[in-house]
Amino acid sequence: MSDFVCESTDWFVVRTNSRHEKKVACLLEKLNYQVYLPIQKQWRIWSDRKKLIEVPLIPGVIFVHDCTVNKEKLYSVPGFHSILKLNGEIGRVKPKEIEQLKLVLEEYEGVEKVENSRFSRGEEVEIIAGPLRGYFAKAVEDVNSYKVIICIEALAAKFVVNLAKSKVRKLVK
Repeated sequence: MSDFVCESTDWFVVRTNSRHEKKVACLLEKLNYQVYLPIQKQWRIWSDRKKLIEVPLIPGVIFVHDCTVNKEKLYSVPGFHSILKLNGEIGRVKPKEIEQLKLVLEEYEGVEKVENSRFSRGEEVEIIAGPLRGYFAKAVEDVNSYKVIICIEALAAKFVVNLAKSKVRKLVK
């Protein structure tokens, strides 16, 4: 059987060939998939010019929301590589994690993806003001602010956002 049927509203992760994220996202949208490709703007400097370009926040990854995962249809898309699997099952990303990622990219500049080893531990905090209000995160205290680590568990991906200390509250254990 080539179709999987999801029981929830979770998103799944599509891996793409290198530098094919935008093309695959466009083609999947034409096939009526709901697609989210997190994009950030970065300055790139060449020898003769400096330009602001859009690059994927997570290279080689697109998030897709669809209850029927038709593998034959997906694998026929040029640039498509695979569906992320965890323990033999399609890896799921919760809608709250997608919303959190969207909010971070809309509201904050300088979001950076960090490797897992960079932050081994941090204190749990609740964000009490701003667009991420109500979210829980791990934080590393900085001089005048917190560097808040936003996690997407299915990808084991972490992103860092700077927030003022007044917008973050430590959780009492």
